[in-house]
Amino acid sequence: FPRRAYDVLNNAMDASAFGFSAAARTQARERLGLSPEETVFLHVGAFNEQKNQAFLLEAFSRYLERNADARLLLVGDGERRKSCESRAEALGIYKRVSFLGQRDDIPALLSAADAFLLPSLHEGLPLTLIEAQCAGLPCLSSDRVTPESALTGLVKFSPIEQAEAFALAMGSLTFVDRAAASGAAVKRVAEAGYDVSENADTLMRLYESLTERSE
Repeated sequence: FPRRAYDVLNNAMDASAFGFSAAARTQARERLGLSPEETVFLHVGAFNEQKNQAFLLEAFSRYLERNADARLLLVGDGERRKSCESRAEALGIYKRVSFLGQRDDIPALLSAADAFLLPSLHEGLPLTLIEAQCAGLPCLSSDRVTPESALTGLVKFSPIEQAEAFALAMGSLTFVDRAAASGAAVKRVAEAGYDVSENADTLMRLYESLTERSE
């Protein structure tokens, strides 16, 4: 068969909607009872084997041994939520972990957080990691996540064989000027073809080109 030219449109999102907001950060942290001094880690994902929240709890427990003033926000629901809640109790860290369930205020939670964690056993190209970058968040991801998801320098990758190693990687994250990092990330995400408005323009141009050819 003859080769046919084709165009690829990425699975896109509204990059600017996930940009950092200082006002949203203040409001969300107040609603969640988070003090300004607390370092807040955020994870978003269904509670299942793939997302690996049980491992994340182990790593966070190790992190707390050296950095007691920290919180972990877990967003999502699923079959393993109850077992993870029990594991947090057993580790003695339940008061430092917030199980937030399904939420419709992800952009505000991204602004409220100080870092994003994704310890997945496997992933394709997770939009949650791209959204976190748009918010200017330092991100720590499992090294089993595709490296193409690191559209900016905000993402670090860590092995997930040992909780202690992941905890040390959490401690090595560099906190940045969120507003500046977010602005640069939103621009980079659009350039990489993951912004829905850019994709809509591209799709429109393709339709127009096809229409012209058919005339």
